[in-house]
Amino acid sequence: TSIQNYVLTAEELVRQGYFVIRMGAVVNEPLRITNPMIIDYATTSRSDFMDIFLCAKCSFFLGSTGGLTAVPRIFRRPVIFDNLVPLCPLQMLSIPAGSLFIPKKLWLREHHRFMTFREFLQTWSEEFNGDKHFELIGVDVIENSPEEILAATMEMEARLKGTWSTTERNEELQQRFWSLIEATEANLEYRPRMGAKFLSQNQKLLD
Repeated sequence: TSIQNYVLTAEELVRQGYFVIRMGAVVNEPLRITNPMIIDYATTSRSDFMDIFLCAKCSFFLGSTGGLTAVPRIFRRPVIFDNLVPLCPLQMLSIPAGSLFIPKKLWLREHHRFMTFREFLQTWSEEFNGDKHFELIGVDVIENSPEEILAATMEMEARLKGTWSTTERNEELQQRFWSLIEATEANLEYRPRMGAKFLSQNQKLLD
């Protein structure tokens, strides 16, 4: 994923009084921003100790499926998983309750439309091998937009402040999504939530 897609969210969090710290041991490019409250720690000052410390003390953590997302989970910090892929039962069980997630979308080249969640689950195999699987089923993997990442982050921020109010429609859409995932004792009790705005804007993917 492109780190530049997170700038919109970082700037909004700063407006709300947060310091934002960009993490990562190996990164493709520096964060092109000059705001002193947005720290490109990954390219300027990272250390193994501070990786653990920052994950343990953060207000919440925003990240995709990289290994670092395991660390805030150990310390029970709230996590937003953006650009989640693959969207599958195994992945769902790795996301703790209280978390939010928004998946990448899969563009079907042959049909010129996005693959539904059900369609992907029907192609899912526990032998999933990343890009080779997506090439086999003929899809392009589409990153979350800056606006999608911002919406999920603002939902988490509101939930942590106690100002978030859900709707009957969103609860219905959440249930429709989870009806696609095979129910187990674990995911009945520990279901994470898909970002409300993402789910509302992409409810056709539930068909």
